Amino acid sequence: MANEIKNVQLQFRCNANWEAMPETEGGRQCDKCQKKVHDFTNSKAEEFERILAENNYNICGRFKLEQLAPPSLPLWKKWLSAAMVLIGFNWFASKAHAQNVKATSVKDTTRSSSKATVSSTLNATSSGKFPDGIFGSFEILPKPPANFQDFLDKNLDKKKALTPGRLVLTFVIETDGSLSDIHAIGKYQDEGAVNEAIRIFKLSPKWTPGQILDKVVRVQYTVPIFFN
Repeated sequence: MANEIKNVQLQFRCNANWEAMPETEGGRQCDKCQKKVHDFTNSKAEEFERILAENNYNICGRFKLEQLAPPSLPLWKKWLSAAMVLIGFNWFASKAHAQNVKATSVKDTTRSSSKATVSSTLNATSSGKFPDGIFGSFEILPKPPANFQDFLDKNLDKKKALTPGRLVLTFVIETDGSLSDIHAIGKYQDEGAVNEAIRIFKLSPKWTPGQILDKVVRVQYTVPIFFN
């Protein structure tokens, strides 16, 4: 199914014991690294992406083996989850756990102020390839237009939000650099903020699309937008 987590690529394996970890909401607590390990074994792709975005792409996770990429898939130099390098290990030959090491080289966190701001971070998606030819692994990363934060500061009306919060917006960067399928995910769903963010991103200047093997491809992208 299209909304299932699949093709998660793990980099290497470790021997942490899931059963020995104390339970916590949505997963377990790893005393070794002092982090929560999210249980994604029964999660959908949208929930996976939402948790990644809400935790600034710095999480640990547990997966079923069928959610992982098969060994025959090509290993791209830069997968869409370059912002989240996964490491994992087996659990009773049917589960896998993954930790991430945050890759700051692909994250561009903009200045924070009383204005509505956007943190442009690559979406770490659940699959290497999305429906309708939307790819999640590539060698040239997509990027926003120059002075994109200034564009938001000038045009995004933060007063449209009824309550302050962190809105997570996801969209597809088309091969011509235009944006499509723009919608909000996550817990913060202030109607005014959602409508205003979608309106502004529809007006966005064209982005630089991603490329795989010299071929321009469609890419899914996620940005958190702060309404303060």
